[in-house]
Amino acid sequence: MASADRLRLAAFELKEAADRRRYDNPEKQAIQQAAELCEKAADAASTGDSTQADSLKRQADALLRGPGNYEPPC
Repeated sequence: MASADRLRLAAFELKEAADRRRYDNPEKQAIQQAAELCEKAADAASTGDSTQADSLKRQADALLRGPGNYEPPC
């Protein structure tokens, strides 16, 4: 399981990646959604809910693998 700090860093990196996209498109939306999921996973990890954190991380990874094959940081 990823630590809360690592998940927060991944969420930050995803937000930065989304901000670099010029136009709102499905890839940018997926990156933004994945960032939100990483933040929720970090919150779950910080409270000790590793099952929820892992589930949210897997959802974020799946979102990122869809459009443009973006490499998931979390």
